[in-house]
Amino acid sequence: MIIREGKGKRIYVPLSEAGTVKRNEPRLEIGEVYFADDNGERKSSGSYYTPEDVVQYIVSNTLLSKLQECRVELEKLLREIEDELAVATTTEEKHNIERYADREVEKVINRDILNLRILDPAMGSAHFLVAAGQVMTNFIVETLNLTSWSNDAINTDAVFWKRRVVERCLYGVDVNPLAQELAKLALWLSSASVGKPLTFLDHHLKTGNSLYGATLTRISTLPTTRKDLRNDLFHEQREQSIQTARKGLEKMTEIDSELIEDVKDKYRINQEVEKATRGLLAISNVWLAVLFGLHNSQGKALQDTEYSNLIEYVTYNQSSDSWEIFVEDSYLLNEARKIAENEHFFHWELEFPDAVKGDKCEFDVIITNPPYVGKSPNIAISSLYETAKCGDLYAWLFELSVKFAKNVGRVGVVVPMSLMFSHQFKTLRSTILEKKGKAYFAAFDIRPSSLFGSSEAPNSQRACVCVLEGSELDIKEVYTTNLLRWTREERPNLIPNMQFSEITRFATSERIPKLGDARLLELWQRLMAYNRTIGTTIYRLEKKQPPPLLSRLYVSGSGRYFLTAMPEAMRSTGLNTFSFDDQWTRDIGMIALNSNIFYWIWCVIGDGFHVTVENTEMMVVPQVQKDDQETIRLRDTLLRATEECVTYQNKNGQKIPNYNFNKRMDILLDIDAWIIRYVAPDLDLPCDIFAQYKSNSFLRPLDLFDMIGIEENTAVDE
Repeated sequence: MIIREGKGKRIYVPLSEAGTVKRNEPRLEIGEVYFADDNGERKSSGSYYTPEDVVQYIVSNTLLSKLQECRVELEKLLREIEDELAVATTTEEKHNIERYADREVEKVINRDILNLRILDPAMGSAHFLVAAGQVMTNFIVETLNLTSWSNDAINTDAVFWKRRVVERCLYGVDVNPLAQELAKLALWLSSASVGKPLTFLDHHLKTGNSLYGATLTRISTLPTTRKDLRNDLFHEQREQSIQTARKGLEKMTEIDSELIEDVKDKYRINQEVEKATRGLLAISNVWLAVLFGLHNSQGKALQDTEYSNLIEYVTYNQSSDSWEIFVEDSYLLNEARKIAENEHFFHWELEFPDAVKGDKCEFDVIITNPPYVGKSPNIAISSLYETAKCGDLYAWLFELSVKFAKNVGRVGVVVPMSLMFSHQFKTLRSTILEKKGKAYFAAFDIRPSSLFGSSEAPNSQRACVCVLEGSELDIKEVYTTNLLRWTREERPNLIPNMQFSEITRFATSERIPKLGDARLLELWQRLMAYNRTIGTTIYRLEKKQPPPLLSRLYVSGSGRYFLTAMPEAMRSTGLNTFSFDDQWTRDIGMIALNSNIFYWIWCVIGDGFHVTVENTEMMVVPQVQKDDQETIRLRDTLLRATEECVTYQNKNGQKIPNYNFNKRMDILLDIDAWIIRYVAPDLDLPCDIFAQYKSNSFLRPLDLFDMIGIEENTAVDE
């Protein structure tokens, strides 16, 4: 059988009927077993299976760094204890010191490490959570073995600690009920122990829409009113319900799932926890359902008085043994429950009361690969999220992750690269940059290989892996990589060789530039401050004025490894046209836009394919005196090189030209030097630093000296 993709669907074709088989079409051999997802469903849901190297990078830079923080003081103490052991004079004295150290090790594990809370709000099959569980387990066992002596009374079995980790520390939510079952299965398989029952996970792995939840501090009044109608009795009942639920879950935590009776006890405790919060759940459902059009039994909008009476009614009856009958008899509670079930409401503080700190849930680490789905915000999303107008599920889930992370917590996500530059996601960037601490952005192109997909069929999603490190200090630091490209064979070296530079001064809600080379930060600042650009020199037609005779410049509307600007139309997707009121300025602009420097600027601010008008208008236009001889030489040399750099495409019988001046890299290097002399003559930069961005792999620099004078070089060809 051959797997063949077509029109968003995956089909399986017998080899005898497949005809010509392409290299990227996987072959299924007879007699072997294959697991396959519904490709159409995965694509429509905007979900991508996260590659293992990306999962490990995110987990290592969020959870592992958090674990290491937990152990800093312990490691210091153990060094001091080793010094004490060195001078101990009796066996009993050494024994007492060792037992003290053992108790301190166990205290750190139980008090600090096993109290960490790790969340994936779009868990899918729990790829991130499984990895997190493994990292935590390894770290615990490593911690138990920090001492130079052994203690048979301490259990160092990895599976024993893995079972505790998966029950106590890992939290996950997914709107798909099947995902919950797959997540439980994955964690069961990773923590299975001979002769012991499967761990209890229902309290921490749940089904629901992470985006649709009422915040307990807001449900005292309707979401449609601004009045403060505080109900002290309800407030007291709310706090009491959360405390009861939290104590129940703490009791559950004290029980290891050694016997089937232990698991049954946990199931019973979990039911008691749900019972303790059912009144708050009912009110939360009504509160949120109002944003989905819930009306009273007369079909009218719910009023403050009605809602206040309902709160009081529920407060007095939530402990009733006939609760279900009570709900069925209440039109509002019953209708709200139906809406909640249909929309998969997920009220975080009620679902995870053991994660509530103060007024909201707080997690130490949040790691996820959210779905990438463009969607118009409904009333509920618009009311709950500052990023509503971003119009994408990933933006809303990213905001939710930032909201639920502790001040010193970690957030790690993999999202589309549009996060870094698209106007659509301006409010999301603001949300990220407002959080104190450090932010790291790694940007991944899709050519010649991509972050997602298989080596045979790479995915077309340009991606950004973002890690946030929270801090109590009033600091903000932002770090980015360059736009990263690599080949399929180099994938094992991709993540380990990423390099970041600090670009805090340049990161704004407008864009987060991909500036991974610290040598170019000063130049970037000079370029951004330069007062003469394509945008300031092009002719802009004013109303009621006839246009003068203009000189036009045609610029590539898309690119891969080269961009071109010419005074005549050429082949390009979405060709951009710019007009100048004098030819000299047009010619200077043409020279500048063919430079390696403009290509670098495009890599810093663009998406790796489209060359927008905004991208082009940012390019500097050097302040050159008219008829400057060096400028004339560069212009004429560039135009003379068109014959050796031209390629043609036949369109409707007409030959449409395009020009790849990478074939004359010597000219482009001269242009780069010309621009630097006008913009930043004091900077000492390698002559090929900008041309290297045209390599198809940041792991393999171009040999430009070998390129110069060679007719063609495939490494920089489109």
